[in-house]
Amino acid sequence: MLKTGGIEPVRILVLDKGGVPLSGKSDIKISIQRASDDLFFDWNDETFKASPAQGTQTLIEVGTSGEYKLNTVQHVNGFNTSRITNSVSDDTYYFRFMQDGGYDAGNLPVMSELQVGRMADDVTLILGLVQNNFVLDRTTYNTAGLMVSGRIRIFSTAAAAAAATDNGTGEGELAAFNITSVAENAPYDALPKMYKVVKE
Repeated sequence: MLKTGGIEPVRILVLDKGGVPLSGKSDIKISIQRASDDLFFDWNDETFKASPAQGTQTLIEVGTSGEYKLNTVQHVNGFNTSRITNSVSDDTYYFRFMQDGGYDAGNLPVMSELQVGRMADDVTLILGLVQNNFVLDRTTYNTAGLMVSGRIRIFSTAAAAAAATDNGTGEGELAAFNITSVAENAPYDALPKMYKVVKE
């Protein structure tokens, strides 16, 4: 299970028909299918579609171990879900590993499953509400200095939170919450009588 926008390490140990690690192969590949609509990932433009121009990606060997990993310019040491141009919330991805050309891999083809979002995002939201990768903006105050409105946005990474702009939208936030407060009557109007945090 992976939080939205995360990177999933992709590695597989390839064995020959005798169960010995198979080294030196350049035809070990991966394809990715999305469960929600059965579309396939196009490694060319990083979009899920019915007929991808590049439906597979070659894995590179780690030394001479017979273990192969996904490592490209866009997907460094794993599948970077933030690169998907048409992502769907709370989805499942099927990773299919195959040998494309040769026939000496004894444990291929094989498939694994990755769930993105769901509980992992919920944990991130909980952490965000205790001020982990948390951005507060759109603040307004009454004459006594009490904040009477504002907005909280929760981000999955520190880098995304640091890059967020004041009053920004669509900056990779997982969720946003509107804050409102009602002041006590004067002369105690610097104190909150009611305070609400409501998810957008």
